[in-house]
Amino acid sequence: MHTTIDESDWKLLRRLHQVALEKFSKQILDELEQIRIDPSKSNHERFLAAFDLINRRNKDIAMAFDDLRRSRAFDRIAAIHSLGLFSKEETAGFTEQTQEIMKVLLGAWPA
Repeated sequence: MHTTIDESDWKLLRRLHQVALEKFSKQILDELEQIRIDPSKSNHERFLAAFDLINRRNKDIAMAFDDLRRSRAFDRIAAIHSLGLFSKEETAGFTEQTQEIMKVLLGAWPA
């Protein structure tokens, strides 16, 4: 199996990495806004919910976005994909070899 990422896929990942991070950051901020405006909870309950969300999402960010290196590229692609942050058009930009590796790692990969 091909175990190093092709140059074209590496360049695409570096570009999509930033796009996905922005997308995910917006999702988190939207989730925080929903917590902030929830009238069914006290201020303290909303604070605790926001704190919990930030802790959980920080782990997701670390898994998907920290330490972007070629040797970890497939892990990062899989993590970003598992968070639902790649569109079908974006995944279609990866080479067939990388798409096959993602199918093995994830069990599914958009065509």
